[in-house]
Amino acid sequence: MKKSNAKERICGLACYVALAVLTVAACWFFAGRYGVFGANMDWISQHSVFPEYFRQQFYQTGQFFPEYAANIGGGQNIYNFSYYGLYNPIVLIAYLLPFVKMSDYLMAASVICLAASVCLLYGWLKKRRFSTEIALGVAVLFLLAGPMIYQSCHQIMFVQYMPFLLMTFLGVDRYWEKGKPGLYTLGVFLMILTSFYFSIAGMAALFLYGWYGYPKGIRKRKLFGFLVPMIVAVLSAGVLLVPTAYAILQRSGSSKSQNLKELLMPKLQLESSLYGAYSVGLTVILVAVLLGGIVCGSIRERVVSVVCVALLTVPVFAWGFNGLLYVRYKSLIPFLPFFCYLTAVFLNRMKNGEIGRWKGAFIFGGTVGVSLLALYLQGDGSRAQNYQLILFESAALFFFFLIFQKWKRPFLLLVPALVCLVLINHAVNGKAGNLVQKEDYQEITDSAWQDAVRDALDGETGLYRAEQSGVAKKRKDNVNRIWDMRQMTTSVYSSAYNAEYQKFRDNVFQVEQPFRNGLMQSASANPLFQKFMGVKYVIGRSEDGENFTTEMQEAAASVIYGTNQVIAEKTYQAMKFPYNQTMLMQYAVTGNEKIADTGVEKTKGIQETNVTFTAKQGVTKEDDSWKIKTKKEQKATLSLDEDASGKERILYLQFDVENGHPNRDVSIVINGIRNKLTAKSHLYYNDNTTFTYVMKLSTDQEKIKMTFGAGTYRICNLKSYVSDTAVLEDDSLYQSTFTPDWNATKGNQISGSIKMKQDGYLITSIPYDSHLEIKVDGREVVTEKVNTAFVGCRMVSGEHWVTITYHAPGLSAGKWISLMGILLWAGMWVLMRKFRRREKNL
Repeated sequence: MKKSNAKERICGLACYVALAVLTVAACWFFAGRYGVFGANMDWISQHSVFPEYFRQQFYQTGQFFPEYAANIGGGQNIYNFSYYGLYNPIVLIAYLLPFVKMSDYLMAASVICLAASVCLLYGWLKKRRFSTEIALGVAVLFLLAGPMIYQSCHQIMFVQYMPFLLMTFLGVDRYWEKGKPGLYTLGVFLMILTSFYFSIAGMAALFLYGWYGYPKGIRKRKLFGFLVPMIVAVLSAGVLLVPTAYAILQRSGSSKSQNLKELLMPKLQLESSLYGAYSVGLTVILVAVLLGGIVCGSIRERVVSVVCVALLTVPVFAWGFNGLLYVRYKSLIPFLPFFCYLTAVFLNRMKNGEIGRWKGAFIFGGTVGVSLLALYLQGDGSRAQNYQLILFESAALFFFFLIFQKWKRPFLLLVPALVCLVLINHAVNGKAGNLVQKEDYQEITDSAWQDAVRDALDGETGLYRAEQSGVAKKRKDNVNRIWDMRQMTTSVYSSAYNAEYQKFRDNVFQVEQPFRNGLMQSASANPLFQKFMGVKYVIGRSEDGENFTTEMQEAAASVIYGTNQVIAEKTYQAMKFPYNQTMLMQYAVTGNEKIADTGVEKTKGIQETNVTFTAKQGVTKEDDSWKIKTKKEQKATLSLDEDASGKERILYLQFDVENGHPNRDVSIVINGIRNKLTAKSHLYYNDNTTFTYVMKLSTDQEKIKMTFGAGTYRICNLKSYVSDTAVLEDDSLYQSTFTPDWNATKGNQISGSIKMKQDGYLITSIPYDSHLEIKVDGREVVTEKVNTAFVGCRMVSGEHWVTITYHAPGLSAGKWISLMGILLWAGMWVLMRKFRRREKNL
């Protein structure tokens, strides 16, 4: 008996080791061998960058509950970025490893989390008394499921919570069997901290599993108390959930309007709901599993199977779990472990003969029928070929069912899905070219950038911003990257953001939009915007890539300054391009309507000019517009209709773009500055129908290189102006500059001194937020919105000490709610222990 138990333990340990090794091998085979285990888009610019910023701020302040991100996006509520791991326990471990690069750590952590998830799923199934063959087969199915490997190196928050979710499934079993809620509560709590966004669907999956699996004859107290541990976990996470909810509610709407009737109308979209990296990704085997539950299960199992069918076919669920933003089946990924459990139940029934030959034929034949129906409903659309492949897989599944009738090995029924998933993983991961190449990764994360930023800022006594230069791709990679806590930038890329600041960039200053995603507010190449926002230092690489360069704009505005050169907002709003930009170099805009507009002078020296586009082909002038029709990128030249002055000049160029093919992107690059209008069908449509370019021209430059992107579109309402560079060199607006105290300027506070020469206004380029507080000489003053989107206040002449503090809304309430949750957790533990003792005595 002892030998038998020892052999079982060794075999069990071998299975865990084999699954862990297989996970690492799969991550390398499908992704790692094509680059680093991180993707080009969100991973390199968000998921690996924000955690490093959180860590840097913790090292600087020692505050575990931060409130403000002064370094990113001009200055933002840090809970705009909490989704990216502010209290993620996996990220918090990295705080103990300051010598490890955060991006390196997260790559390793992603593989470890995936391996842990696969092993936990296997262990869970074994505890539910499934055979080793079924448990191993379903664990491999889970590993290869569409989102698991892909999202582990792309949007890691989509799957990083899986170990805690699976731990909670084990906790639910423990709750039913022993009445112990500890593991259940802890798992939900950690899942929320890891990814509050996906925790809602995760808790729904746990509720469904709890209702599906509760034992018969269980005490009513335990049944009705099932939700209590979940509620306690939610309350305990209040310090994250409450301030994050405030931040999200203040976000400007980025969702598409939805038709309620369409949301409630079932749609058989197998490709969207069962295939790919943004779905549960189990392929058509799940259709057979749910049909089996409906046909052969108990009443409770049939209800659960119908609910699962509704989740996958009625769009309102995908919409709801996505926070009412849009219909995408990525929000159902937390149901993946439960679907795997149902798959194991189905395979076990097939193995034990509970589903006979004829019922099985009906189930697998019905799966083919569902695939045929999906193909029919798809029609001759662009994805019809994908549905033909789905039909082929369902036919292969039926064929393996026939083989199963002879061999009775449940693993046979998984073969078509596993083969299909291997092909999908091969296609969507590294083979698709989405991963960061090792050479690029080394360059992007090279610590020499940190040295260059520090060298630029070391001698600076004022408060200015410093950004990295480069082509659009480099600006994308570095949009949220901060090398030093003294570095402040204008760029930000986040699903939540300061709406006032985005509106200013897009609608007031009209800076260029080089990316498809309208949420990506990158560093602008517009020299006027740089001056206005206080970007004094722009750090880049030399052409040979060996050395670093630092461009300095001596006349850049201080992030905080004092002036009496102000105009009323109504006067400013009447300004048209390019004066809507240049006037902000001469005056500060306030909401004081009593300010007379007499004496206000428009920027001098701006002259209207004509420009001409020339290309080998594809560019035609039609009256006052230009028509572009080209199948591929077309190199062109922009010529100015004037003689060069022999001096540096500024070119202001703006035009509307009419897209002849609205479902295709339009891109135009002028002098290295790119503007893009995304296809209307794009999820994050940027609505950039007016392209604006402001650039500095070198001495005697009359021709400018440009590139027209592929497509059919028209350039109209073209406006072009030139001026000298005096507007960039004039710093008379900044009468009194702010000197920061770097010992006090950290976290949610900026402190320093300013000597006001005259009564006037304190002006900042810190985006306005009603929760920003300004104290002058220790007394709180009334804040105002200045320059249409930034915080400021009135100030009298003399020397003053200024402190600007941000109080994250909801943080204080969240702390109290978390404390209440922890106390309830302790109370629940005491009560449950008392109940167990009473039951034991009885």
